[in-house]
Amino acid sequence: QIFRHIIQREVQEPLYRHLSRKFTEWTYGPIHVSLYDLSSLDSFEENSVLEILAYSTDTPNRYKMVVLEPLNKLLQQKWETFASKRFYFSFASYLSFMVIFTAIAYYQPLRVKPSFPVEFTAGGFLWVSGLIIILLGGIYLIFAQSLYLRRRRQSLKTMCSDSCIEILIFIQAFSLLLSAVLYGASSENYVAVMVFSLLLGWVNTLYYTRGFQRTGIYSVMIQKTIMRDLLRFLLVYMIFLFGFAAALVTLMGDAPSVSQNKSLAHLESTGSHAMYGGLLSVSLELFKITIGMGDLDFQEHARFRYFVMLLLLLFVILTYILLLNMLIALMSETVTDISGYSKSVWKLQRAIAILEIEKAWLWRQGGKRRSGCFMSVGLNKKDERWCFRVEEIKWTDWAKDVGVLKEEP
Repeated sequence: QIFRHIIQREVQEPLYRHLSRKFTEWTYGPIHVSLYDLSSLDSFEENSVLEILAYSTDTPNRYKMVVLEPLNKLLQQKWETFASKRFYFSFASYLSFMVIFTAIAYYQPLRVKPSFPVEFTAGGFLWVSGLIIILLGGIYLIFAQSLYLRRRRQSLKTMCSDSCIEILIFIQAFSLLLSAVLYGASSENYVAVMVFSLLLGWVNTLYYTRGFQRTGIYSVMIQKTIMRDLLRFLLVYMIFLFGFAAALVTLMGDAPSVSQNKSLAHLESTGSHAMYGGLLSVSLELFKITIGMGDLDFQEHARFRYFVMLLLLLFVILTYILLLNMLIALMSETVTDISGYSKSVWKLQRAIAILEIEKAWLWRQGGKRRSGCFMSVGLNKKDERWCFRVEEIKWTDWAKDVGVLKEEP
């Protein structure tokens, strides 16, 4: 309320009208057209209100402030005039980059030694062109995200909650360049690094959902659900998984297993280790039990086979019945809670994207764009300010004013 009063302050007395930040230009019924003072609000100035709300994660309820007038209409005007075109161009460029990257990774044979020099054929020319494009794209991404993270200078907690996509894009670009170095060094490990970068690249496409309202709100819900509920579930689940796996490995030891399951019998026939022969294999089997793909079979020749069965049943109760159902309930509650302000959070994310487009070095050749118009306000003609015109509809005020009107007979 204090912030709303500051940016929407309107003084009706002519003597003190120069203290106003809002000037009513004309009204017609419920329609009000007002002029808002843009000083210290527009991102054209340094340390503006828009930049503080977008980049200062310590500001509480900033997603509620960014939807107040004139900030809401100002950001909408920036988006419609120039930011949307540049954003969609960036989206198309990134999507083309990922398609080329996927094609190169898919048709790239597994080579230990780099295939240079390349044959002068159509396929060789396309392959080299694709490599150059993805290398240049990786360099641009790591350079752009380095500038972004340097400009934000957030704490680790804030970065993980507010800039997780940007961090993933940085990791993607770094992995891409690392795979190129490993490929040049004739290391076969470049394949795993390249595949990891490819996976992150498609996941990071979620960044561009903030340019569309429906997908942007859906992406907000996904991010909030992951940060609030899924991470806590995974933490508790990993503790249970490691504890029960360690207990089962200790109990089972290296005792041979007599399994009635066909898949396990096939593993034994091929000379594989016992079902519970190691910590990793135990953890994998317990995870299969959690998602309903495993079984409760145990080693019949174990010394404490009944106690092992008891541990397995207890693990199923704690994870499959308790934790998973609790996760579903918490996620439903989170989605219901977020649905009330998800649109405001999406507008805040889009505001950050707009400011990043303004600050991007690729688009700054024409200089900063200034919104609004320079005009005289108040009684003093020398009182000239940069103002932004906003059209508002106030049905409640209009109904109140109409109610006290009396028409003479």
